[in-house]
Parts: sequence; structure tokens; C-alpha cells
Amino acid sequence: MPETLTPSDAAKAGALGKACKIVAFPTESSYAVGSTGLIKAATRRVLQIKERSTLKPLAVMVASVDEAKKWVEWTPLADKLAAKFWPGPLLLLLKPTAQGRLLTFPEYPTVAIRVPGHEGRAR
Repeated sequence: MPETLTPSDAAKAGALGKACKIVAFPTESSYAVGSTGLIKAATRRVLQIKERSTLKPLAVMVASVDEAKKWVEWTPLADKLAAKFWPGPLLLLLKPTAQGRLLTFPEYPTVAIRVPGHEGRAR
């Protein structure tokens, strides 16, 4: 795993994701494969690459608590958990906001969201 991810690398990965391309990026313990969650075709492609059922939703990775609050209905418990465990591998399952509904399929009542601990996280 690379020691550092430059801002330029992170910007390139972000631009590729926004263009519906698939990118690999480091997390705390391994590499993740992802793309934008706002384009359903990109989400389906990630599921296909990972050979993962559409019945098992993907986690949404964001850069900060403030960004998470755009996508999910934030709660006092989420605030306590995020303060203690983020950045890090803890996933929070929360109801999506109206905007967060764009990140998931209608059959999923929650969004799994986290702030990865790797310095190149979700930019």
C-alpha cells in the first residue's frame, strides 16, 4: 500500500469516479474499488466487478462528517460514534436524506456510510 496519496492523485481518482470510471483506492487495511454513487450504471458496474449481489448494498465513503450529513439523516448517536471512530473502518447505517436517496436503490431503507482512515480518503 502506498505511504502517501498526493492531492493530485486524489483529484485524478475523484475525476475518474465522477466520469463513471472505476477506480481502486487505499483504505486502512486494503484497496477498495469504487466509483460515483450518483450514477446507477457506475454502481452496477462496481457490483459486477466485485461479483456482488445487488441485494448487498455498497458502502458510501466520504471525506468528512459534514459531507456525510448531506447524504444521511444525522443522529446524536451517529455524532458520538463518528467522533470516536472516524476516520476509520466503522460503517454507520442511517436513513438517507432526500439527496442521499440518489446514492441507493429504492429497496434499501438505509445508507452505509463511513470516513476511511487513509489519508487519501474520498476526495
